[in-house]
Amino acid sequence: DTLTASGKLAAGSKKDLASADLAIGVKAGSPKADTSTPDAMKKRLLAAKTITWTDGGAAGPATMAMLKGLGIEDQLKSKIVLQNVPGRPALSVKEGQNELMIAPVSEIGTVPGVEVLGYFPKEYQKPVVMTAGISAKAKDAEGAKALIAFLSSPAAAKAIKDAGMKQIGE
Repeated sequence: DTLTASGKLAAGSKKDLASADLAIGVKAGSPKADTSTPDAMKKRLLAAKTITWTDGGAAGPATMAMLKGLGIEDQLKSKIVLQNVPGRPALSVKEGQNELMIAPVSEIGTVPGVEVLGYFPKEYQKPVVMTAGISAKAKDAEGAKALIAFLSSPAAAKAIKDAGMKQIGE
């Protein structure tokens, strides 16, 4: 909406395409643990040696709100490793540099050797919405419009689901 108001996106071109729940990722083959309730999530986070996510990434604000809500924000400060490069949290977990990663589920499955441990409890779940828009200066606005139409169509549903996301309107 801000981009449209500033004239950077064409009016009426905004389209929400998919959403991805926030989740915890671990190195493939790691022991499984429940994270579905606030108490279970708190227990698992406190047991972790390190927890990483992308600084400024989509999961950051919801993660900090959850840590505060669980009352463990101060206890985890020394365990948190913020990454400056998107994708780095998953690689650091795969390489064994960090134990847990926090991200939209669609980012956890992108690196072979990293898998979903569990999702944020419903009380703290803040799905990340993937939104498309057409630049106000687009050289091929009709082509962009066709791409957005395809990405929001039933034909794209399987690929979106396979990426760990839910198609908007599904």
